[in-house]
Amino acid sequence: MSATFHAKGSGAQTTTAASFSIVCTISAGDSVVVTGSWSSASAITPTVKTTGGTGSDTFTAVYGPFDSGNGFKFGGWLLQSAGSGRTGAIVSWASGNPTFADGACWSFSGLTSPVLDQFNAGIGNGAGAITSGNTPVLTTADEFAVAFACSAASITANGGIWTDDGTISATSSWFEHSVRTVTTAIQSTFTNSTGSWVTWILTFRGTTAATLPFGPFDYSKGPFRIRRTQIDPSRSLNPNLFKNPVPNKNFPNIPRDVRRFLPPDASRPTNPNLFKNPVPNKNFPNIPWSVERLLPPDIPYNQALYTVTVTAQTLRTPFFTPAFFPKTSLPASQPYNQSLYTVTITLMGQAWI
Repeated sequence: MSATFHAKGSGAQTTTAASFSIVCTISAGDSVVVTGSWSSASAITPTVKTTGGTGSDTFTAVYGPFDSGNGFKFGGWLLQSAGSGRTGAIVSWASGNPTFADGACWSFSGLTSPVLDQFNAGIGNGAGAITSGNTPVLTTADEFAVAFACSAASITANGGIWTDDGTISATSSWFEHSVRTVTTAIQSTFTNSTGSWVTWILTFRGTTAATLPFGPFDYSKGPFRIRRTQIDPSRSLNPNLFKNPVPNKNFPNIPRDVRRFLPPDASRPTNPNLFKNPVPNKNFPNIPWSVERLLPPDIPYNQALYTVTVTAQTLRTPFFTPAFFPKTSLPASQPYNQSLYTVTITLMGQAWI
C-alpha cells in the first residue's frame, strides 16, 4: 500500500500566546506530521498533542528544534497513528511564550509505522527564489514529503514538484507536500519578498517488522528434526570435486595395526645430509636393554670407595652432668620451734590450742 495524502491545516499566533491550534481532518489510524516556526527568543521547546475525541495523542519530536540564527526556531513532530475523533493539533509552551509562532499539519495513510527518512534546510536573507537544498537520495520509492518556509517579511509563492498547500495569513509563511514514488533527491522551492528566511523539507517512509528468515515456526510441535538423506548411487559424482569414490578416505589402504609398519624400501637411497643411519630415529648400536643382561662395566671396581671403618668410642657429655631433680632437706642442727606449729584460738572466753 502506497502513501496517500489525506488532509492539511495550519495555524498561528502573533500575540505572545502560550499555544495555538491547527484544524485538520484526521481519521482514526492516520499518521500526522506537524512542522512550524517560532521566535528564537523563546528558550522552551513546544509540545504537540491532538485535539478532539477522548483524551489526546502526543506527537514525537523528530526534527530539531533548530535556531536559524536570523530570528527563527523551527522543528517537526510525528504521530504514527492517531486515535478516533481527532480534529487537529495544538502546539503549546510551558513557559517562555514566543512573540510569534505558526505551523502546518498534514494527515496521511498507507505507510506502516512511518519514520523520518531524509531532511534538509536552507537559511538566508534577501528577495527571490529560495530553497532548502537537495536531500540525500530517499531510502524507498514510497514516501510522504512536506516542506515549509517562513520569512521576516512574506513568502509569496511556491513551485517545483510540490502540491501547494497555501499560506498562513497571520505570518505569511507557506507550506506544501508531495507523495514520492521515486528515490530521487528533492528540495523545497519558494519565493521570498525580502528579509531573512528559513525553509526546510522532511520525508517520511514506512517500516516493516523484522521476520525470521525461515519462519514462521510452530513451537508446539517440538524441535524440528532433519532426516538424513540417503545416497543415490544412480547419480554420478563430479570428478572435479571428488578424486576418489570415497571422498573422505582418499589415501592408500594401510593396515590399522600400528605395530605392523611397512618395511623400509631399500631400493630408495637415503639423503646422507638428513639421515646418517637407515633408521633415523635409532641412531645408536644395537645394545640389548633387558636389565637381567647388563654388560659388565668398562671401569674396574674400586673397593676403597665402598669400605667403611667403624671405631668404638665412649660418649661423653660435652660440658657437665647436671642433677635435674636434686633432693633438698633441712639441716638437723636447726632446733625445733614449737611456736611455728601452735595455733591458739579464743572462743567464748576459752583458749583452744
